[in-house]
Amino acid sequence: GVLVLTDYANVSSDTLATTYFVKHNNISCKVYASDGHNISSAITSAYLDVSNSPPTFTSTTLLPDPSYKSSTFNCIINGRQDIDGDAMTNYFIFKNASNILQSSTSSTLDCLTNSNCVKGTTITCDGYVYDGESNSSIQSDTSSVLNTIPEAQSVIITPYTPFNTSDLTCNYNYYDVDNDTQSAV
Repeated sequence: GVLVLTDYANVSSDTLATTYFVKHNNISCKVYASDGHNISSAITSAYLDVSNSPPTFTSTTLLPDPSYKSSTFNCIINGRQDIDGDAMTNYFIFKNASNILQSSTSSTLDCLTNSNCVKGTTITCDGYVYDGESNSSIQSDTSSVLNTIPEAQSVIITPYTPFNTSDLTCNYNYYDVDNDTQSAV
């Protein structure tokens, strides 16, 4: 038999190469039977709609790693492509083991302003790409939030005018972004 693909290609084969596939084109085929002497009338198949191909990408990278309470995370989608040539939008879901911290098109998360982003947790970024019709698969990367070194701030020695017989006192303000309590040194 002879396969003739209507509307987009006339191919004398039983296989249509993917180069003829354009998203949302309708493709059908006409088949003629031949015994080497005579050719039958054509029989035409139903039309098939060429479907959207979902976008793809190679990996997700979450930086920095390791991280701290003061870190701003940046989630990167690497190697994205859409064989249909569609415009793509990146989506990011930042989460810890029990909470979604942020889900949006923003690739950054400020750990300092997020109460669920604390030392000892692992932050995960799930990234995916949307092409207006389909989502890619989700790929993830993680970063561990480590302890931040506390700070001694506003050191003051009193009395301000000491004498050689004065006991001096050193005072300071303790600050720990992780909200750890101060311990003796």
